[in-house]
Amino acid sequence: MRKFIAVFAAGAMALSLGACATNPATGVVGIDQTQLANVEAQIQQTAANVCQFVPTVASVAGVIAGFVSGGAVVDLVNQAAQSICSTVVSAPTVKATVGHRTVQRLASPVTVNGVAITGYFLKK
Repeated sequence: MRKFIAVFAAGAMALSLGACATNPATGVVGIDQTQLANVEAQIQQTAANVCQFVPTVASVAGVIAGFVSGGAVVDLVNQAAQSICSTVVSAPTVKATVGHRTVQRLASPVTVNGVAITGYFLKK
């Protein structure tokens, strides 16, 4: 599992670094929103694989922002997923309906880097 996460994180980092580009007209560094969305989805999938919890995109985006501003970009996907998982694994849950199935959600949001984490567990 660790090997899978490491390979997955390396691939995601390649995508996330590729999402940054400098606008030739303005010289301003921008972010490709499609590639950023792909990285967010990869973090959701990694968290689901690691701890059976799927954080919302808003939660993931907030955690990414905390890591990027701290300069910890090298292992972004793994760090974000691990931070989310270590926080939600022991949090109280309640039953909720997602689509046509009943899942366990957090009873109340928990925080990672000051970001409220919401989402649901795949199994618990």
